[in-house]
Amino acid sequence: MTAAGAAPRRSSIVWACYLLLLGTTLIVGPNPLLGLFGIAPATEVWVRVVGMFVLFMSYLNFHAWRTGSVEVMRLGVQLRLTVPLFFGTFVALGWMQPVLLLFAAVDVASALWTHATLRAEGLA
Repeated sequence: MTAAGAAPRRSSIVWACYLLLLGTTLIVGPNPLLGLFGIAPATEVWVRVVGMFVLFMSYLNFHAWRTGSVEVMRLGVQLRLTVPLFFGTFVALGWMQPVLLLFAAVDVASALWTHATLRAEGLA
């Protein structure tokens, strides 16, 4: 199997670090972050459960960085590109404030970066 080069790996490690920071924040102390975006303070465990899953995604991206796993990188691109669909639906249904779409923009931007680096290497 072909391993990705430096540019796709760089996008994976940057994304992994972002997810590590976000996941840790959601587990350890989510309310200051939520407050920055005008989201009500968390009083139940669910935001911390989300943080756990974000940490799992961080681990997968660390793996992609370490091994150059093109398959994990491609899958990550596909999954991140679906985030606006979900978040947009949540906002449209009134389940969440539109500010949530800022997080979707970060997902899309990082997915497009990873895709561009994979394509430049003929791996997309």
